[in-house]
Amino acid sequence: MGKKGMRNFTPIDNDVKRVFFAPDTDLDYGDFAVYVYIAMHVRVKDGDLKGLAYPTKKRMQSDLSIGRRKLSEAIEKLVRYGFIIAVKVPNKYGGKPLLHYRLSDEWKKEDKEEVEVNEDANENVSEELSGEMRDIIDWL
Repeated sequence: MGKKGMRNFTPIDNDVKRVFFAPDTDLDYGDFAVYVYIAMHVRVKDGDLKGLAYPTKKRMQSDLSIGRRKLSEAIEKLVRYGFIIAVKVPNKYGGKPLLHYRLSDEWKKEDKEEVEVNEDANENVSEELSGEMRDIIDWL
């Protein structure tokens, strides 16, 4: 890969995947794609902005081939479930504040018992998925 190729590594906690792919949530693969995309763009440097991701909605729409409405719904769900926190950061050039995202562990605190139930439910779903799809989920 050239200089512009992706060179980052983004580990996704297996418990996160269990919640996303549990049959009793309204989360779907599009929501998971948005979560992974945001996770891939979290800054590990930059002082005050460390831990924040700033992919613009327009960029996410383009890179994920997702519509504006679906993207907004996905971000709302991720905030509601406690996977991300939307943070307004002052624009250094003036104008409207910029919307950044921070990964959150609030989804763990919401209801620990629910996460454990979802783990069992996910095992049943995994049995129904094709081998190729299980490989992709495990790889993520």
